[in-house]
Amino acid sequence: MTRLLFPVLLLLLCAAPQAHAAEAYAISKVNLRAGPDGGYPVVDILKSGERVELLGCLNGYQWCEVETYEGEHGWVYAHYLGTSHQGNNSLTIIQRDGRGLKIITFNPRNYWSQYYRTKYFYKDRDRWLPPYHHHDDD
Repeated sequence: MTRLLFPVLLLLLCAAPQAHAAEAYAISKVNLRAGPDGGYPVVDILKSGERVELLGCLNGYQWCEVETYEGEHGWVYAHYLGTSHQGNNSLTIIQRDGRGLKIITFNPRNYWSQYYRTKYFYKDRDRWLPPYHHHDDD
C-alpha cells in the first residue's frame, strides 16, 4: 500500500500549482517595516539595488510585502521597489495598476506572531498593533 501511495503523492505535489513570487529590488535605500505603514518598526534596511522576493501588495499598491534573501519578511512602500518587466532589465517602478501583482491583505496580529516573535519590538506589540476585539456570546 505504501509503495502505491508514495507515487500518487509525488504526482499530486508536482501537479499542484506553485505560488510564484516576483523578484524586485530596492531602487534606493529604504526601510523594511513590520507593517504597511511608516509608523511600524523597522525590521531591516534594504540597500539600493538589494534584491527581494515580492510576495504581493495591498489593494491600491502603495505597500508591498517582501522577503529578503536572508529570510526577513516585511513591508516596503511600493514606490521604492523596482522590477524588471517581462524579462528585460529596465526599471519598472510599481505603479497604481500593479502590473498583475497579487493583491494581499494584512492581519497584524497573525503576521507578527508568524514572523516577529524573536524581534525586540514584539514584547511591545500592543503599542504597535490595533487592539484585539473579543466578542463574547452572551
